[in-house]
Amino acid sequence: MKMKRPRDWRIELRPIYESDGKSIGRMLMHDRSKEPSLWEVLGPTKIWPRWYLYGFATLYKEENPREYERFKKNRQNARKRAARMANELQLSRERVDEQLRDQ
Repeated sequence: MKMKRPRDWRIELRPIYESDGKSIGRMLMHDRSKEPSLWEVLGPTKIWPRWYLYGFATLYKEENPREYERFKKNRQNARKRAARMANELQLSRERVDEQLRDQ
């Protein structure tokens, strides 16, 4: 779901991010899928609009570029590793099938 932020959202969000939002921003930067469950807890309190969560993640990402780049690289390597392992498993299955047919 795309969240609309006001044009001057950084000015509005910075003080709240500094006091309450850094840990939320870090968590959401690493795993955006946690946002709905986090909103289930925070939404009913009506302390912030929902777009604040995405703003926290964006500010954290901008404030910690090395951590974000490392996170992206690790995610990319994990996907490559999973693809390589799936390919190796497929090749192993094909070899076993071939050996069984030859017997």
